[in-house]
Amino acid sequence: MKYLTIKPVLGLKNDCPINHGSLFQVEDPPYNSVYLTHDTGGQNIDYERKRGGCGKAYGRVQWSASVNAQKTKCLGLCELFDGTSRNYIYCDNGKIFIYNSSRVPVDTNLETPVTFATDNIDLYSIITFGGYFIFADHGEHTPYKWKHGDTYLTKLILDGTEYKFRYLMHLGNRIIGAYSDQDNGELEIRYTDILPAWATLTFAAADQIYKPEGDHSITGLGKIGHNTGFVFSDEDITRLDYYSAAKPVYKAVRMFENWGSVNHQAIISDGVALYSFDKSRGFFRFDGGEPQVISDDIEEIIASIGTSYYPLIFGKYIPHSDEMCWTVPVNGSATPNKFLFFNRKTKGWRVEDKVARCLDVWQTFSDETWTELAVLAGGRWPGDDGWTEYTTESRLLVMGNSQTRKDISEFQKYGLIVLTELMPIWIFTGGVAIRYRKSRMRVGLPLA
Repeated sequence: MKYLTIKPVLGLKNDCPINHGSLFQVEDPPYNSVYLTHDTGGQNIDYERKRGGCGKAYGRVQWSASVNAQKTKCLGLCELFDGTSRNYIYCDNGKIFIYNSSRVPVDTNLETPVTFATDNIDLYSIITFGGYFIFADHGEHTPYKWKHGDTYLTKLILDGTEYKFRYLMHLGNRIIGAYSDQDNGELEIRYTDILPAWATLTFAAADQIYKPEGDHSITGLGKIGHNTGFVFSDEDITRLDYYSAAKPVYKAVRMFENWGSVNHQAIISDGVALYSFDKSRGFFRFDGGEPQVISDDIEEIIASIGTSYYPLIFGKYIPHSDEMCWTVPVNGSATPNKFLFFNRKTKGWRVEDKVARCLDVWQTFSDETWTELAVLAGGRWPGDDGWTEYTTESRLLVMGNSQTRKDISEFQKYGLIVLTELMPIWIFTGGVAIRYRKSRMRVGLPLA
């Protein structure tokens, strides 16, 4: 395994951008991967982070007007866009919060409040369909839904049996629920009518199939394209084909044995293939053919994940960087404490030290002013970046956290991209959420 070592020993240099090549000097090239670097006044040097990851940013902008009063355990994140309105939703400590137009998180529960699942492994299965945010809380309650303008959550199932599902997916314009609370529910797959009527939505008794080969329970769902889904256990992969004129409309065929996914949230789709974590092999890529292991280069890291914490692995595809990102608990940690990034094009990995339970990609607000820009750019704007780098609404990775990393003042001093106080936005201080802009330098763990 190769490492990149950076030594901040060349002294102060502040007459160039903080990512300029003149700040670095290679020691004994080309035989050594040791770089000496100048300090630009604390902006490009990180004294507090552990080896294995570092993220630098230009500055910060207020994102929310207040913090969530729960802020103890985020188990799900969702950006809901119905073509007109964009809403930001997070599931925290058994409550569902939605940011209003003033960027204040509002508890959008029922008229008779319900406390949804709160255990560490109860990561919510979330889909968006027909303008609705729909979630299942790991089978503890029947699924619920919400759309823009609604005051309260409402039940998804409004006719027939109110099934409780662990996992949700939409395929062929139908909603699929898997692993129910019924007899043999760990193998059960149920589905709605095509484009279901919301006022009378039901999972009819006849619209049901079982995962073939019932020796292993369902652990997750994923899909490639519009008509082909996949059902995972931790020991096999089953293809779910959609035939709109058939009855039942789905046919399940086991494709691979001794391959599987440890949980639903580890499964990521880039639109072409699925990626997940197999308990025996590590991370893999699956496009419908034989799965391919992709994590040999980080075997030392993933070997330190405790098997009892596999259900906490959570992944997300980041389109703007073309990376898969998983948050994982390593070195015996009981909570996810490291980000593993896999680049789809280069096939390389990088690692960052961050603590987060959940991930999502949101089009976040940006409202820097001229006065703020002078602070963010360190008095050097205009430079390499244009005004739109700071004022456009950007799609960024957001994180739902689980514990405080350090005293916030230490992080503020160096302007790090981090997250504290159990919230899904970048950083929280003084009672408001702060989002960092414009990542300037990332030093990960280069791997052969």
